Amino acid sequence: ARPQQTQSLLTPSAFARTGPLLLPDFSASSSAAPTFSPLSGVFINQHVPLVLSLNPPNFSQWRTLFEVQFQKAGVTDHITGPPRRADAAWLQDDAHVLSWLYNRVSPDIFGLVHRRGAIAAEVWEAICAIFLANQEHQLVLLATKFRRIEQGSSSILSYFTRLKECVDWLADLGEHV
Repeated sequence: ARPQQTQSLLTPSAFARTGPLLLPDFSASSSAAPTFSPLSGVFINQHVPLVLSLNPPNFSQWRTLFEVQFQKAGVTDHITGPPRRADAAWLQDDAHVLSWLYNRVSPDIFGLVHRRGAIAAEVWEAICAIFLANQEHQLVLLATKFRRIEQGSSSILSYFTRLKECVDWLADLGEHV
């Protein structure tokens, strides 16, 4: 059996040796030790299985899943709080949140919201603006659409799904049905 080793950095030579991969020992206080974010182990596709798209719009469901994930991961401050650009750990976590956002939007939306050097709050705001802009106009259109939804020959499940989607869109705009 190999003797137990403590390593302060993962270096290329650490990956070249044979045997089990040793994780760095973060218990020793060393300024050279890399920071480890628990967010690095979050696979966002498992928590937000929807990709945000313009057609059909699924913003309400997508936003709800992300708001729950932000709360679970304790990163709501990355969306609602002031940026802490001088804090390396905050920047690392923000990069994870930003990556989550970029990876769960369609290419069309990504093209509209991505920006080099952006923080998560800026991208979140840009995404929300796409779907919540022109609020009064959208309210009139959606309220009319809601009143005109008929079951017709569709199943009751399909009918209620269309009603629920419209109610969700109206709620996103601040209108409660």
